[in-house]
Amino acid sequence: VTGILFNYETPFLIFLGAPLLKKNWDKRLLRELALNAIMIGGILLSVILMRHLIGESRVSSLDFPEVITSPITHMIQGPIVAFGSYFYRPIQAVQNLNAEMSLLMAVTFPIFAWILIKLIFGKEKSLSAEGDPSTLKDQDEIARIPKLKFGEWKNLGEFFLPLKLALTGIVMLILAYPLTFTVRAFAISGRDTRVHFGAVIGAALLWASIWYAALLLAQRYKWKKAIAFTLAGVCSLLLGFGLVVQWDYQRAWALQQNLWSDIVKFVPDLNDGTVILVDPNGLVDTKQIDANTWSMPLVLQYIYEFPSTWQNAPRVHRLLPDWEERVLHNSLEIKVIDYKWEYIVVPWKDTVILETTGGRVVRRLEEIQIDGDTYIIKRMETDPGVRYPEGILYKYLISGK
Repeated sequence: VTGILFNYETPFLIFLGAPLLKKNWDKRLLRELALNAIMIGGILLSVILMRHLIGESRVSSLDFPEVITSPITHMIQGPIVAFGSYFYRPIQAVQNLNAEMSLLMAVTFPIFAWILIKLIFGKEKSLSAEGDPSTLKDQDEIARIPKLKFGEWKNLGEFFLPLKLALTGIVMLILAYPLTFTVRAFAISGRDTRVHFGAVIGAALLWASIWYAALLLAQRYKWKKAIAFTLAGVCSLLLGFGLVVQWDYQRAWALQQNLWSDIVKFVPDLNDGTVILVDPNGLVDTKQIDANTWSMPLVLQYIYEFPSTWQNAPRVHRLLPDWEERVLHNSLEIKVIDYKWEYIVVPWKDTVILETTGGRVVRRLEEIQIDGDTYIIKRMETDPGVRYPEGILYKYLISGK
């Protein structure tokens, strides 16, 4: 649990609810919850103090009252979105239905239905079956539970299990969000959905409890096949949504290949200190993953192996959409803000500016006008005469090799 705080910390607090996973809820449970909370709280405070002492930005940059209001807001928004996504994902799968997904569902639906009907319920027993109760299996005990009338809570029997799971799931859902400061809790698509990472366990327990209760009712009221087929359909659609995500990743890779293939074509004259600035107005991204964004400055050094004697290996920066309104300049250098809101300062002689359309590079500028002044930037050498060894990413990103 402590290790989570040094990796990806948002799931940390869900372990406050870990004692609720015990089979028996008795008088000792409150004591165990309190002791567990003391240990979890001590670990958290120790790590926060350590991070504050070393000036870790995610701690030192937190302001009041955001340090209080953000967790409360996220604890309200996050569970609703995480729980509701189980309704929305099947809808998204239907909206993107095609031959590939239809084939997947045609294969998986009968498998899920068979598991639910045969392996979970087993062979149906008559409600009037006689025998020693101690020898009955779980499904037989469930079948022998009398039908409830309103208010007869003492006869809940096995329904206590899904109820306990549901309560535990709700608690863990809420506890998944107090540490999600940097990302909006209502994100439903793309990289920002990492805000819901810690909610996976709570949502799984809550939905498991709902489905388990549905299966118990199906056994009792002879809705076995109807409930099983419904849940099998939901499972198949959830699996189908996974294809929707993978298609976006596949398209993002194609967009990356297109852009980087264009970059090496338009900028063959790479030198020590060369900085390539990409106008983002013509770039394309997918819904589920960013294609060419924050990682761009890191990529070029893995496409080519540059000389070890170079002081500043060539880099590529995606600029902000309104970068021209934010640029600072003089006769020696240009100062721009990239996608990560970091200032990039480059001498004009080392600056390359690429314009894009439809996800492709269409032009390399030779000069740029800013506030009425014209600046000559790095012009492409027709034959730079240098060919750098291919790096590890070359074969994956450069098409038409």
